[in-house]
Amino acid sequence: MLPTTIVIPDFSAASDEMLEAALPRLDGAWSAQTKAMLRAFGLQRLDLNHNWAGTPRAWFCPACRRLKSHLPRPTPAGVLICHLEWHHDHLRDYGKRELRKRSPMPTEPKDRAGFFRAVDACKDITARFFTTLICKDCNAAEGLAKASLKGIVHPDFSFSPTEIQRFITVRPNTPHDVDFDAAKAVWEEVAEDVADRVAFVDILSRRVADGRHRTQGAPPDFHRGYGLGEVMVNIAQSQGVSAGRVFALTSALTARSARSDGFGSSLKAKVRPARTPNASDLEAFTVSQESDSPWRRVLQTWRCEACARDRSEVLRISNAGRWSGRLHRHAVFDVEENPDARWWRNGWTDSGVTVFDHRWVYICQDCRLIITDAKKSGADLSDYCLTIDDLAAVLTDVQANRRHEVDLVAAAARADDNLALADAVGDYFRHRSHVVGLAYRLKHLTQGLRLPEAVAMEYLLEDLEAEHLMEEQKADYLSWLLREADRFQKSDVEMRQQLFEAED
Repeated sequence: MLPTTIVIPDFSAASDEMLEAALPRLDGAWSAQTKAMLRAFGLQRLDLNHNWAGTPRAWFCPACRRLKSHLPRPTPAGVLICHLEWHHDHLRDYGKRELRKRSPMPTEPKDRAGFFRAVDACKDITARFFTTLICKDCNAAEGLAKASLKGIVHPDFSFSPTEIQRFITVRPNTPHDVDFDAAKAVWEEVAEDVADRVAFVDILSRRVADGRHRTQGAPPDFHRGYGLGEVMVNIAQSQGVSAGRVFALTSALTARSARSDGFGSSLKAKVRPARTPNASDLEAFTVSQESDSPWRRVLQTWRCEACARDRSEVLRISNAGRWSGRLHRHAVFDVEENPDARWWRNGWTDSGVTVFDHRWVYICQDCRLIITDAKKSGADLSDYCLTIDDLAAVLTDVQANRRHEVDLVAAAARADDNLALADAVGDYFRHRSHVVGLAYRLKHLTQGLRLPEAVAMEYLLEDLEAEHLMEEQKADYLSWLLREADRFQKSDVEMRQQLFEAED
């Protein structure tokens, strides 16, 4: 008989050697391959982003065909940069922008979901290539090639990875040389196709604006079977292990795999350092903060979740000699992976994004300003328009005690891409409020009015709205909602304990 015991590893506490033994094909700051590259350059400091950590060790760039070992370069500050970047066709952004510009945003949640599906289906038709992970040097070369053709190419044109390959000269651990004449020749070959796609956007946008091109229901999954994640969660729960511990595995591994030793470092020469606060400055600033301010309550080991700077590095001094450096609360959302929960929540299992839970982290004032600036690019954008990964990805240079240098165009594009996520976030907070309210009402009925629990549950069932369920399913649905309330209440306590110091 096969053993049924399953061990849920603790990636956050495991040694590098344990991770190496358990995950021999995966990559990250802990891997033998990464450590070998650091030794080869004679360095100890590392800036390795989530994209790099999320690819296997044998990955190679689809544009320049270089292996990972041929990609890193040291900065003047002695930090090894290991970054991969998502490269997408900006014609897709153009299509989405035109589609949304002519269509008012529906007010009802169900109508919004249909609108987003229509826009998503149409905008992808305009793209010439799928979004692709490429190396930092190829992404930079593509930008240089487009800049040389400004006024010639369509403003939202992008070279594909195979097209980038045609105008670069490739060498290990070195930026690419760009053949601008070859880049122009590529554009001339594809210009007619781009014009056709731009014209097609006009047709599609009129259909969406007229309320057409909507698709009902969710995409079918004829051969779904059981997903590994679903099986693991069920096994873990049967042995008394919470589903949260299983879902947390990937985020814990990601946290261990990425590294940001490179704050204050870039591939260009460093600017003159700003004034750094001394111990007296830090003490005076801390005393000046309210007792309940995040600055005084977060752990002493706090670092900004996005730029990785610590307390002394996020403060900036004004011309008047005053230090400033507020910390801002930012939500990190986990996606619901359980198809049963997606069914209870939506009436479908595989369409769109459903948020499972969230946790609060604190980011620095400079990272918060990126969100503020991105929100100015679109009327529908909320405080949830950029994730922590988005913030980290659009930073082009981070210095201690200075405002960040940021790719605001990329930030605005990412914010626009996150509209569906923001809608899911709104639905999540409504769901959370609803189930916690149900739990309080049950408590009032059973403890305040002293009704039997069965009677109290009948009262709750009478008021339960669930259009996608049959009558006989509502009792199970109510039980699930109350379990959700219990989960949220417990997660609030755990979140507080993790975020703030024990002296609370």
